[in-house]
Amino acid sequence: MDAKGIVLTNNHVVDDADKITVRLNDGREFPGKVVGTDPKSDVAVVRIEASNLRAVRLGNSDALRVGEWVEAIGSPFGQQLEHTVTAGIISAKGRSSVGLADYEDFLQTDAAINRATAAVRS
Repeated sequence: MDAKGIVLTNNHVVDDADKITVRLNDGREFPGKVVGTDPKSDVAVVRIEASNLRAVRLGNSDALRVGEWVEAIGSPFGQQLEHTVTAGIISAKGRSSVGLADYEDFLQTDAAINRATAAVRS
């Protein structure tokens, strides 16, 4: 399946960025344009002009069960830790009242996730 240039990332990666560069696993780099953000849930969508991009298959959170393994993929702290994969276990579903957003139905995991740096800031 072709990803059609859509990149899912964290809002904190692109927030206040003057320039966004998306670097793919094969080393190619593309300028990116933010097409949507949700700061409260720390999610952002970026579009790049590229073709033949392989889409990542996302899981179905409705079908997820407590005790299942999950993975997080990213590049925390920039190029020094590119292509980092971490794993964890889902310890709870439907977490609410954590004060992050008006809509809350979060998954809780023990996967180690660090804030990433992938956008150029000035």
